[in-house]
Amino acid sequence: MKKPTYPIPKAPARHTDLTRLGQWLPEPWLPYAQALRLDRPAGYWLLLLPAWFAILLASPALSFGTLWLTAIFFLGAVALRGAGCIINDLWDRELDRHVSRTADRPLATGTISGRQALMLVGGLLLIGLFVLAFLPWRVWVWALFSLPLIAFYPVAKRYIPTPQAVLGLTFSWGALLGWLAVQPTLSLTTLWLYLGSFCWILYYDSIYATQDRSDDAQIGLHSLPLFLGDQLHTGLAFFAGATVACWALALAFAGAGFLAWLGLMVVAGLLYQQWSTFDPDDPALCLAQFKGNVYIGQLFAGFLALALLL
Repeated sequence: MKKPTYPIPKAPARHTDLTRLGQWLPEPWLPYAQALRLDRPAGYWLLLLPAWFAILLASPALSFGTLWLTAIFFLGAVALRGAGCIINDLWDRELDRHVSRTADRPLATGTISGRQALMLVGGLLLIGLFVLAFLPWRVWVWALFSLPLIAFYPVAKRYIPTPQAVLGLTFSWGALLGWLAVQPTLSLTTLWLYLGSFCWILYYDSIYATQDRSDDAQIGLHSLPLFLGDQLHTGLAFFAGATVACWALALAFAGAGFLAWLGLMVVAGLLYQQWSTFDPDDPALCLAQFKGNVYIGQLFAGFLALALLL
Protein backbone atom coordinates (compact mmCIF):
# COMPACT_ATOMS: atom_id res chain seq x y z
CA MET A 1 0.00 0.00 0.00
CA LYS A 2 1.39 3.36 -1.01
CA LYS A 3 2.23 5.61 1.92
CA PRO A 4 0.07 8.76 1.89
CA THR A 5 1.85 12.03 1.29
CA TYR A 6 1.12 15.45 2.67
CA PRO A 7 1.50 18.33 0.20
CA ILE A 8 3.84 21.11 1.25
CA PRO A 9 3.63 24.13 -1.09
CA LYS A 10 6.77 25.73 -2.44
CA ALA A 11 5.70 29.29 -1.63
CA PRO A 12 8.67 31.16 -0.14
CA ALA A 13 6.40 32.84 2.41
CA ARG A 14 5.21 29.50 3.86
CA HIS A 15 5.34 29.77 7.65
CA THR A 16 5.01 26.15 8.64
CA ASP A 17 7.61 23.57 9.54
CA LEU A 18 6.27 20.03 9.56
CA THR A 19 9.70 18.46 9.83
CA ARG A 20 9.76 18.33 13.62
CA LEU A 21 6.15 17.23 13.89
CA GLY A 22 6.85 14.47 11.37
CA GLN A 23 9.42 12.99 13.73
CA TRP A 24 6.81 12.01 16.31
CA LEU A 25 3.45 12.08 14.52
CA PRO A 26 2.15 9.63 11.88
CA GLU A 27 2.04 11.33 8.51
CA PRO A 28 -1.79 11.21 8.16
CA TRP A 29 -2.03 13.25 11.37
CA LEU A 30 0.13 16.09 10.09
CA PRO A 31 -2.70 18.08 8.42
CA TYR A 32 -4.62 18.09 11.72
CA ALA A 33 -1.52 19.18 13.63
CA GLN A 34 -1.00 21.97 11.13
CA ALA A 35 -4.66 23.03 11.40
CA LEU A 36 -4.10 23.38 15.16
CA ARG A 37 -0.88 25.33 14.39
CA LEU A 38 1.12 22.92 16.55
CA ASP A 39 4.02 23.60 14.19
CA ARG A 40 3.76 27.28 15.16
CA PRO A 41 3.67 27.46 18.96
CA ALA A 42 4.06 31.25 19.10
CA GLY A 43 0.28 31.66 18.86
CA TYR A 44 -0.67 29.66 21.92
CA TRP A 45 2.18 31.15 23.95
CA LEU A 46 1.00 34.66 23.13
CA LEU A 47 -2.55 33.70 24.11
CA LEU A 48 -1.31 32.14 27.35
CA LEU A 49 1.15 34.74 28.60
CA PRO A 50 -1.32 37.47 29.74
CA ALA A 51 -3.00 34.82 31.91
CA TRP A 52 0.36 33.82 33.37
CA PHE A 53 1.18 37.46 34.11
CA ALA A 54 -2.10 37.79 36.00
CA ILE A 55 -1.72 34.53 37.92
CA LEU A 56 1.78 35.48 39.05
CA LEU A 57 0.82 39.05 40.00
CA ALA A 58 -2.30 37.89 41.86
CA SER A 59 -0.54 35.12 43.82
CA PRO A 60 1.00 35.92 47.23
CA ALA A 61 3.69 33.25 46.75
CA LEU A 62 4.91 30.73 44.19
CA SER A 63 3.03 27.73 45.56
CA PHE A 64 1.93 24.39 44.13
CA GLY A 65 -1.47 26.00 43.49
CA THR A 66 0.16 28.71 41.40
CA LEU A 67 2.06 26.16 39.32
CA TRP A 68 -1.10 24.06 38.90
CA LEU A 69 -2.96 27.07 37.53
CA THR A 70 -0.18 27.85 35.05
CA ALA A 71 -0.36 24.23 33.81
CA ILE A 72 -4.16 24.28 33.51
CA PHE A 73 -4.10 27.54 31.59
CA PHE A 74 -1.38 26.17 29.30
CA LEU A 75 -3.59 23.23 28.31
CA GLY A 76 -6.55 25.53 27.79
CA ALA A 77 -4.52 27.96 25.65
CA VAL A 78 -3.28 25.21 23.32
CA ALA A 79 -6.79 23.77 22.90
CA LEU A 80 -8.65 27.05 22.47
CA ARG A 81 -6.03 28.58 20.21
CA GLY A 82 -6.29 25.48 18.02
CA ALA A 83 -10.08 25.75 17.94
CA GLY A 84 -9.88 29.45 17.10
CA CYS A 85 -7.43 28.81 14.25
CA ILE A 86 -9.68 26.17 12.72
CA ILE A 87 -12.76 28.39 12.98
CA ASN A 88 -10.77 31.21 11.39
CA ASP A 89 -9.67 28.90 8.57
CA LEU A 90 -13.24 27.76 7.98
CA TRP A 91 -14.26 31.39 7.46
CA ASP A 92 -11.23 32.23 5.33
CA ARG A 93 -10.48 29.10 3.32
CA GLU A 94 -11.40 30.78 0.03
CA LEU A 95 -9.39 33.90 0.84
CA ASP A 96 -6.44 31.90 2.18
CA ARG A 97 -5.87 30.38 -1.25
CA HIS A 98 -4.95 33.86 -2.54
CA VAL A 99 -2.48 34.79 0.23
CA SER A 100 1.00 33.30 -0.14
CA ARG A 101 1.47 32.90 3.64
CA THR A 102 -1.76 30.94 4.08
CA ALA A 103 -2.14 29.09 0.77
CA ASP A 104 -0.90 25.80 2.25
CA ARG A 105 -3.35 25.63 5.17
CA PRO A 106 -5.16 22.26 5.23
CA LEU A 107 -8.64 23.74 4.76
CA ALA A 108 -7.43 25.98 1.93
CA THR A 109 -5.83 23.03 0.12
CA GLY A 110 -8.75 20.69 0.82
CA THR A 111 -6.56 18.26 2.78
CA ILE A 112 -9.10 18.50 5.63
CA SER A 113 -12.82 18.76 4.95
CA GLY A 114 -15.15 21.19 6.66
CA ARG A 115 -16.85 18.31 8.48
CA GLN A 116 -13.55 16.99 9.80
CA ALA A 117 -12.60 20.48 10.93
CA LEU A 118 -15.86 20.92 12.86
CA MET A 119 -15.37 17.58 14.60
CA LEU A 120 -11.87 18.66 15.61
CA VAL A 121 -13.22 21.96 16.95
CA GLY A 122 -15.76 20.05 19.02
CA GLY A 123 -13.05 17.93 20.59
CA LEU A 124 -10.94 20.98 21.41
CA LEU A 125 -13.88 22.77 23.01
CA LEU A 126 -14.45 19.73 25.22
CA ILE A 127 -10.86 20.08 26.40
CA GLY A 128 -11.61 23.73 27.15
CA LEU A 129 -14.62 22.71 29.26
CA PHE A 130 -12.45 20.17 31.07
CA VAL A 131 -10.01 22.96 31.95
CA LEU A 132 -12.82 25.20 33.22
CA ALA A 133 -13.98 22.41 35.52
CA PHE A 134 -10.87 23.04 37.65
CA LEU A 135 -11.48 26.79 37.93
CA PRO A 136 -13.88 28.89 40.06
CA TRP A 137 -17.34 29.70 38.75
CA ARG A 138 -16.44 33.38 38.31
CA VAL A 139 -13.89 32.35 35.66
CA TRP A 140 -16.67 30.51 33.81
CA VAL A 141 -18.81 33.66 33.80
CA TRP A 142 -16.04 35.90 32.47
CA ALA A 143 -15.04 33.28 29.91
CA LEU A 144 -18.59 33.45 28.53
CA PHE A 145 -18.29 37.24 28.18
CA SER A 146 -15.42 36.71 25.73
CA LEU A 147 -17.48 34.62 23.29
CA PRO A 148 -18.78 37.57 21.19
CA LEU A 149 -15.19 38.73 20.64
CA ILE A 150 -14.08 35.21 19.72
CA ALA A 151 -16.96 34.88 17.27
CA PHE A 152 -16.37 38.28 15.65
CA TYR A 153 -12.60 38.16 15.22
CA PRO A 154 -12.49 35.81 12.17
CA VAL A 155 -14.56 38.29 10.14
CA ALA A 156 -13.23 41.53 11.67
CA LYS A 157 -10.69 42.05 8.89
CA ARG A 158 -13.54 42.23 6.40
CA TYR A 159 -15.47 45.00 8.17
CA ILE A 160 -13.28 47.19 10.38
CA PRO A 161 -10.03 48.99 9.49
CA THR A 162 -8.19 47.83 12.63
CA PRO A 163 -8.95 44.12 13.15
CA GLN A 164 -5.87 43.80 15.40
CA ALA A 165 -7.88 45.70 18.02
CA VAL A 166 -10.40 42.85 18.14
CA LEU A 167 -7.56 40.35 18.47
CA GLY A 168 -6.09 42.47 21.26
CA LEU A 169 -9.33 42.52 23.21
CA THR A 170 -9.66 38.76 22.77
CA PHE A 171 -6.10 37.59 23.46
CA SER A 172 -5.85 39.89 26.50
CA TRP A 173 -8.89 38.24 28.08
CA GLY A 174 -6.62 35.67 29.69
CA ALA A 175 -5.38 38.43 32.03
CA LEU A 176 -8.89 38.73 33.47
CA LEU A 177 -9.39 34.97 33.74
CA GLY A 178 -5.96 34.38 35.26
CA TRP A 179 -6.54 37.03 37.90
CA LEU A 180 -9.98 35.66 38.79
CA ALA A 181 -8.53 32.16 39.10
CA VAL A 182 -6.60 33.48 42.12
CA GLN A 183 -8.51 36.49 43.44
CA PRO A 184 -12.29 36.82 44.03
CA THR A 185 -12.68 40.14 42.17
CA LEU A 186 -10.99 42.23 39.52
CA SER A 187 -8.89 45.25 40.48
CA LEU A 188 -7.02 48.23 39.07
CA THR A 189 -4.02 45.93 38.69
CA THR A 190 -6.11 43.73 36.40
CA LEU A 191 -7.30 46.70 34.38
CA TRP A 192 -3.78 47.99 33.69
CA LEU A 193 -2.48 44.50 33.01
CA TYR A 194 -5.30 43.96 30.51
CA LEU A 195 -4.71 47.30 28.79
CA GLY A 196 -0.96 46.68 28.64
CA SER A 197 -1.51 43.26 27.12
CA PHE A 198 -3.93 44.82 24.62
CA CYS A 199 -1.28 47.32 23.51
CA TRP A 200 1.36 44.60 23.35
CA ILE A 201 -0.88 42.58 21.02
CA LEU A 202 -1.43 45.62 18.79
CA TYR A 203 2.35 45.96 18.64
CA TYR A 204 3.35 42.40 17.78
CA ASP A 205 0.37 41.58 15.55
CA SER A 206 0.94 44.72 13.52
CA ILE A 207 4.48 43.48 12.90
CA TYR A 208 3.04 40.09 11.91
CA ALA A 209 0.38 41.57 9.61
CA THR A 210 2.97 43.71 7.84
CA GLN A 211 3.95 40.57 5.89
CA ASP A 212 0.48 40.44 4.29
CA ARG A 213 0.06 44.09 3.34
CA SER A 214 0.14 43.62 -0.42
CA ASP A 215 -2.06 40.52 -0.39
CA ASP A 216 -4.57 42.12 1.99
CA ALA A 217 -4.79 45.28 -0.10
CA GLN A 218 -5.28 43.27 -3.29
CA ILE A 219 -8.18 41.19 -1.95
CA GLY A 220 -9.79 43.99 0.06
CA LEU A 221 -8.98 42.99 3.65
CA HIS A 222 -8.13 45.42 6.44
CA SER A 223 -5.20 45.54 8.85
CA LEU A 224 -3.47 48.02 11.15
CA PRO A 225 -0.38 48.24 8.91
CA LEU A 226 -2.59 49.27 6.00
CA PHE A 227 -4.54 51.69 8.22
CA LEU A 228 -1.37 53.32 9.59
CA GLY A 229 0.39 53.44 6.22
CA ASP A 230 3.48 55.64 6.41
CA GLN A 231 2.91 56.10 10.15
CA LEU A 232 3.40 52.39 10.92
CA HIS A 233 6.77 52.91 12.60
CA THR A 234 5.32 55.68 14.78
CA GLY A 235 2.33 53.52 15.62
CA LEU A 236 4.54 50.66 16.73
CA ALA A 237 6.48 53.04 19.00
CA PHE A 238 3.22 54.18 20.59
CA PHE A 239 1.96 50.61 21.13
CA ALA A 240 5.27 49.51 22.68
CA GLY A 241 5.44 52.57 24.93
CA ALA A 242 1.83 52.15 26.05
CA THR A 243 2.52 48.48 26.82
CA VAL A 244 5.36 49.35 29.19
CA ALA A 245 3.44 52.25 30.78
CA CYS A 246 0.33 50.18 31.48
CA TRP A 247 2.30 47.25 32.85
CA ALA A 248 4.22 49.67 35.07
CA LEU A 249 0.92 50.86 36.53
CA ALA A 250 -0.13 47.22 37.04
CA LEU A 251 3.08 46.53 38.96
CA ALA A 252 2.60 49.68 41.03
CA PHE A 253 -0.97 48.82 42.03
CA ALA A 254 0.08 45.23 42.78
CA GLY A 255 2.95 46.36 45.00
CA ALA A 256 5.35 44.22 42.95
CA GLY A 257 8.91 43.66 44.07
CA PHE A 258 12.21 44.79 42.57
CA LEU A 259 12.63 41.75 40.31
CA ALA A 260 9.25 42.38 38.68
CA TRP A 261 10.33 45.95 37.91
CA LEU A 262 13.66 44.68 36.60
CA GLY A 263 11.75 42.33 34.30
CA LEU A 264 9.72 45.23 32.96
CA MET A 265 12.93 47.16 32.26
CA VAL A 266 14.22 44.17 30.27
CA VAL A 267 10.93 44.06 28.34
CA ALA A 268 11.21 47.78 27.55
CA GLY A 269 14.77 47.33 26.28
CA LEU A 270 13.86 44.38 24.06
CA LEU A 271 10.84 46.15 22.59
CA TYR A 272 12.99 49.17 21.81
CA GLN A 273 15.59 46.95 20.16
CA GLN A 274 12.90 45.37 17.99
CA TRP A 275 11.35 48.69 17.06
CA SER A 276 14.68 50.28 16.17
CA THR A 277 15.51 47.48 13.70
CA PHE A 278 12.00 46.97 12.28
CA ASP A 279 11.87 46.88 8.48
CA PRO A 280 8.39 46.54 6.92
CA ASP A 281 9.95 45.42 3.63
CA ASP A 282 11.66 42.40 5.19
CA PRO A 283 9.04 39.65 5.76
CA ALA A 284 11.58 37.28 7.33
CA LEU A 285 12.54 39.93 9.89
CA CYS A 286 8.87 40.68 10.62
CA LEU A 287 8.21 37.01 11.32
CA ALA A 288 11.33 36.72 13.51
CA GLN A 289 10.36 39.82 15.51
CA PHE A 290 6.81 38.56 15.95
CA LYS A 291 8.13 35.26 17.32
CA GLY A 292 10.59 37.18 19.47
CA ASN A 293 7.68 38.53 21.47
CA VAL A 294 7.13 35.02 22.84
CA TYR A 295 10.56 35.19 24.47
CA ILE A 296 9.91 38.73 25.68
CA GLY A 297 6.70 37.57 27.36
CA GLN A 298 8.34 34.46 28.79
CA LEU A 299 11.13 36.56 30.27
CA PHE A 300 8.62 38.89 31.90
CA ALA A 301 6.72 35.91 33.34
CA GLY A 302 10.02 34.49 34.60
CA PHE A 303 10.87 37.72 36.42
CA LEU A 304 7.37 37.82 37.94
CA ALA A 305 7.85 34.26 39.20
CA LEU A 306 11.27 35.10 40.66
CA ALA A 307 9.74 38.10 42.41
CA LEU A 308 7.45 35.69 44.27
CA LEU A 309 10.39 33.58 45.36
CA LEU A 310 12.81 36.28 46.50
